[in-house]
Amino acid sequence: MAVNYVDLNNEEEIIDTSLDNKVVLNVLDRLHGPVLLDCSLMPADVTVVKAGHVIIKKDGIIAPMPLIADGTAYAALPDGWSYAGIQFSSRARKRPLTTVVTRGTVNVKAAPYPYTDAMKTALSHIIFE
Repeated sequence: MAVNYVDLNNEEEIIDTSLDNKVVLNVLDRLHGPVLLDCSLMPADVTVVKAGHVIIKKDGIIAPMPLIADGTAYAALPDGWSYAGIQFSSRARKRPLTTVVTRGTVNVKAAPYPYTDAMKTALSHIIFE
């Protein structure tokens, strides 16, 4: 089910952003936004969508790429979805307003999960180094 609102309550929460500026090194273009992510494809125990996470799209819905069961790598791209870009900064799942990088540079060594060759090919305007 697509999320169509964000709770803007300012409850205190701590998000580890220590690698954010080491993952996305350069932003030359992005989706106009902020973008509201539909996090329904993510496992329920994932509370933060980290900087560097692959973002996918389908029929106007933008979502974080699903993870495999143990949460250590990306799952297969769901049918009908395509790659949209890379998450710019770590965001809480309950407040999924974000920036999606479509052209820039990403540090693969600081990324939350390994990028596949298919992702790198589809996101051709992003340099993975």
